[in-house]
Amino acid sequence: MRQLPQLLQAVAGALRPITSCPYAVFGHSMGSILAFELVRLLRRQGQSMPRHLFVSGRRAPHLPLGRRPFHDLPEMDLVAEIRRFDGDAHGLLDSAEMRALLLPAVRADFALHDSYAYRDEAPLDVPMTAFGGMADATTSEDDLHAWQEHCLLPMSVQMYAGGHFF
Repeated sequence: MRQLPQLLQAVAGALRPITSCPYAVFGHSMGSILAFELVRLLRRQGQSMPRHLFVSGRRAPHLPLGRRPFHDLPEMDLVAEIRRFDGDAHGLLDSAEMRALLLPAVRADFALHDSYAYRDEAPLDVPMTAFGGMADATTSEDDLHAWQEHCLLPMSVQMYAGGHFF
């Protein structure tokens, strides 16, 4: 899926059977936006809220992306950006066959992420924790603290050694 609203509806539908039990939501990088928007959608639908929302490796949603869009980059430029995130630790993208297999899904994720447009809504009444890598060139500790704007409760930020995939 390349549109966030359709993806959120599908995930919310799949989660509906378990939302009567205690649960938490976690998302890393683009997944942080998915997790955040999923919890907001569940709230609008009147569903049971998670016990905790964990976001990781992504600046707060109201902040600008802070980089150029990646989804439409030429193949080797996209590979270079993925490597800049330390996202190819095993060198899989050295292989043309692996690039052909992996890059369509990566492009779809980036297209979804690159086209995200934050819409103002009331802060969540859900405990929140943000995680980040101390050497992440894409997300600073201040970017993580900015998630507080979207949480009524005091939130925590935890930093770890490492980069984007700490």
